[in-house]
Amino acid sequence: MCPHMADAAVTFTPNGCVLDAANPCANDPCVNGRCVQSVGFGFSCECPPPYYGRLCECTSCSCDKPCKNGATCVDTGTRQYKCTCLPGYTGPDCSVKVTPTEGYCLYKRCEHGGTCVERPHGYDCICTPQYTGPHCGVDKCANCHIEAECIYGRCRCRKGYIGTGYVCEKIGKETECDVCPVHHHCVQGLCVCVPGFTCQDS
Repeated sequence: MCPHMADAAVTFTPNGCVLDAANPCANDPCVNGRCVQSVGFGFSCECPPPYYGRLCECTSCSCDKPCKNGATCVDTGTRQYKCTCLPGYTGPDCSVKVTPTEGYCLYKRCEHGGTCVERPHGYDCICTPQYTGPHCGVDKCANCHIEAECIYGRCRCRKGYIGTGYVCEKIGKETECDVCPVHHHCVQGLCVCVPGFTCQDS
C-alpha cells in the first residue's frame, strides 16, 4: 500500500514505495513516523512504538482490533496492548463472559478472589495464582516451610536457604552428607553418585 500524493506519482515495487520525484520524503508519506530516503528515489519509514506498517499507519488497536465485546483497547508498545473489558466480560481479549450476579455464579461462590465464569451447563472458577480447586479453596502455599515464601503460588526457600520450598535448610548447615565418598556429591542431605560413575553403598 503506497500513499496517494497529488503532486507526485507513487509506485509500489518489491523494495518499497517509490516516488517519481527528487525527494520522496518531501510530502511526509510516513503517517506516524520518520521518512528515510533510500537509494534512488525510494523511501522507508522508521516507526516509533506503538506504530508499525509500511507507512507507520498501524497500531495493535487500530489494525489488529484484538479486544472483543466492545472493550476499550490501549496500545502499550509495538504489537502490545491491553483491553479494558466492559462489565460482564473478562480475559486478555474480553472474550469470556462473566456473570457474577446471575445463574450459576449467583449461588456458587469462588473463594480467595477467584472469578466465576458461566458455562452452558455450569460454571468454572478461575483462581488467583496462589489457590486451586473447584472453588479456589486450596492454598498451594499452605504447607510452605517457615523459611519459605509463596511466589505466584509456589513455595520458594528464602535467601540463605536451599530446598524444595516445603523443606528448607540453611546454606552451610552441616548435613548428613558432609563427608560423601569419592564420586558422590550432596543433594538435599543425601550423597548422590556423580553422573558417569557407578557407585556402591559401603
